[in-house]
Amino acid sequence: MSANDIVNLQAVGKDAQAARQQFILKDDQELVWKHLSSLEAGRVDFVLDNSGFELFTDLVFADFLLTYTPYVSTVYFHPKLIPWFVSDVTPPDFRKAFTSLLDPSFFPALVGDSSAPPSEYLIHMVARWKKYMEQGLINLSVPSDSSLGDRSPAAEFWTMPWPYWNMKHHAPELFHTLEKSDLVIFKGDLNYRKLVGDVRWPAWTSFKTAIGPLAGSFPLLSLRTNKADVVVGIEKEIAEALDSNDEKWRVDGSLLGTYRGGYKCHGLQATKHPLMQLGLVTLLSAFLALSSAVTVHEHESSDGQRHVDVLILGGGVSGVIAARTFHEQGIDNFLVIEARDELGGRLRSTTFGGKIIELGANWIQGTQTGNGPANPILTLAKKHNLKTQFNDLYGSLTTYDKSGTVNYLDVVNTSLDAFVNHTIQSGGFSEDNLLSIDQRGFKAFIQEEAKTFLKPAQLRLNSTVQSISWSGSGVTVALKDGTQISANYALCTFSLGVLQNDDVHFIPKLPEYKLEAIASMTMATYTKIFLKFPRKFWFDTEMALYADPERGRYPVWQSLDHQQFLPGSGIIFVTVTGDYSKRIEALTDSQVKAEVLDVLQSMHPNITIPTPLDFYFPRWHSDPLYRGSYSNWPPSFVKQHYNNLRTNVDRLYFAGEATSIKYYGE
Repeated sequence: MSANDIVNLQAVGKDAQAARQQFILKDDQELVWKHLSSLEAGRVDFVLDNSGFELFTDLVFADFLLTYTPYVSTVYFHPKLIPWFVSDVTPPDFRKAFTSLLDPSFFPALVGDSSAPPSEYLIHMVARWKKYMEQGLINLSVPSDSSLGDRSPAAEFWTMPWPYWNMKHHAPELFHTLEKSDLVIFKGDLNYRKLVGDVRWPAWTSFKTAIGPLAGSFPLLSLRTNKADVVVGIEKEIAEALDSNDEKWRVDGSLLGTYRGGYKCHGLQATKHPLMQLGLVTLLSAFLALSSAVTVHEHESSDGQRHVDVLILGGGVSGVIAARTFHEQGIDNFLVIEARDELGGRLRSTTFGGKIIELGANWIQGTQTGNGPANPILTLAKKHNLKTQFNDLYGSLTTYDKSGTVNYLDVVNTSLDAFVNHTIQSGGFSEDNLLSIDQRGFKAFIQEEAKTFLKPAQLRLNSTVQSISWSGSGVTVALKDGTQISANYALCTFSLGVLQNDDVHFIPKLPEYKLEAIASMTMATYTKIFLKFPRKFWFDTEMALYADPERGRYPVWQSLDHQQFLPGSGIIFVTVTGDYSKRIEALTDSQVKAEVLDVLQSMHPNITIPTPLDFYFPRWHSDPLYRGSYSNWPPSFVKQHYNNLRTNVDRLYFAGEATSIKYYGE
């Protein structure tokens, strides 16, 4: 690559892009940017290819997304632990990139003097990258000090012989990690070929077809130079015309194309000319030109520590609504700190069997009676067009025991009547239950609400609180990455389970009356265990109840493969709670799966239960960010305990479902 080639590569503007159109077979870069710009504090993953200048442009693009847009808050880079080709990025290459860019002797041809320092803008930018690494905004998928040949489930798959079609089977941990991403960018010809199985498809085969089982798993973008005869996504007429002239167009890198498999299949594909990375480098060089004129400002105290008026600890429903309330009152110098990579708290969803399923909260329980009060969650759900469906929990029910189908609905109904007669309905809403089947996830209603007022500078994701120092003059929070942030006031919305397990250190120790109140309430665990089968073979009702001699053994079943919910999905889940949830969290996935299949076989003695295609359940009790699912008042929990639980200590306040006398456990 000559100096002129590099100049052409980095040229920006309408004329430069127009000049490149002759090399582009199909250009979907606008679709890629539209997808990125639809994100809010999202996550982008780079499956790396070449080190050197290409790695530099990858880092610059990541910096642009993190620093100058609100769309991305976390970037993960995936290197290889052993190089497939000599130029592949390995962890030592990644480390070396930072030191080389700050080494004056690394740019002798550019500066003309090996003793001259690198550009001040470059120094500023690389220093920011190092800071982002420390803060967890830029991440390597393996430990940064990894050596060549180290072993890691997060990286070994990249140099294994299987096509990426088999990722879920051979590298489930990696697959589930990428499911959390808002865009996975696969760099280079090798990654492209393994995505499509290294099969010489007809060139007009759709990208969705060629990536096979990966279609719909996570949003992906593939960037590659045409260096192999493996090409898909070209219009048939164009491919045949090119073939009739010279088949070398497939391998000589003379043509460029960007293709997508469609949003539904979550596929975005691109091929690149050696001198042009799909307009990606055009975007990067535009950013480089911009960076010299733009400065990032942070509010800092005299000692360099960031200071705000209010810290909101936790980005669940309580934290977001608290932030909205402050905003509505004209208080905007606040910061929401959230440990996960998205807002939502215990509203957690994942992709399973090609569908979005809910691992945590799933229902709007109680809607509205006549002109009476509306459930505030229902109000938000309607505002943001959340797709829900009435779930007939008790009227569409099949009952089983170890012998198979047994009708004991009369016993169930008698128990339900007794429960209703002895329970105070505190909400004042209807008894309807709406199941979220929105393929954005149930969390969409609170994330969309946050977008209406929350600015990027008011949110810090991927930030786990380690300690909270409180006093009559303010609050200081220390994060696990060493960052300290101070505030005049703080609102702690952590779950009761987190407070009970001392996952956060309070300085000084909370008062005894506060600790007694925290310990006196119960943190319940509610676990949904999901299975996907090749076909539906179970009950036609929405729900099923299984009675086992062992209390709590896989009792409540729900079919998502139902005409009201996700028909044709092949998905069913069973719920366990309390001590049984804790029990299964101590078992391996394979042990739990075997037990669940055994119960299914008992429920359907005349059917051979097929092997499930997928199996998954969350471990809420073990997760240090939650330590359970929701709070519950035991008989020994009295009104004074409740008052002590929710009361502030100096300038540290407490909120969350556990502190609500009306909506605890919601």
